[in-house]
Amino acid sequence: MVNSLYKAALHRRLITINPAAGVKAPTERVDPASNISYLELDELELLLGEIESQLNQAKTNKQRLPLLRDRVLVGIMSLGSCKKIKLPELEQLYIYCTTSKVTSDFIADILESWWKDNCERFAHIKTLRINQDNGPANHSRRTQFMKRMVQFADKYELNLKLAYYPPYHSKAAFL
Repeated sequence: MVNSLYKAALHRRLITINPAAGVKAPTERVDPASNISYLELDELELLLGEIESQLNQAKTNKQRLPLLRDRVLVGIMSLGSCKKIKLPELEQLYIYCTTSKVTSDFIADILESWWKDNCERFAHIKTLRINQDNGPANHSRRTQFMKRMVQFADKYELNLKLAYYPPYHSKAAFL
């Protein structure tokens, strides 16, 4: 599909090369995110050391800012698993981390905590659309997750629209 899009753009002379030429769809029907492993402590120290080294060599704030961002994000992600609540129209991002594996209850708890803190601000909102990655903790066949979402919706008298990203699409490109 992507290849066809680029072919059409080439045909209409909107681009000069097809960056998807020769790329084939995966034959394995496994979510690539399920193969992500965690950094060992020595690997984390090496990564943070490299960021620190580049930070020491940076001469301007424009060079320092992305390195400081990377250091903060790597530090946050090293705590364990993270989930985010993003409000793109307001350019706001809330990051919640746990030192254990992300579970259905963790996701429901952070959503409820966030809503309690922000419900007055959004009193006019009656429907929440929740974009999700369809991972093991929150897919639509996960009964604990669905149970908690129904409880949340009932408790706060909200309509929820659960939207799932298509399979094989990465959502966690922080760095």
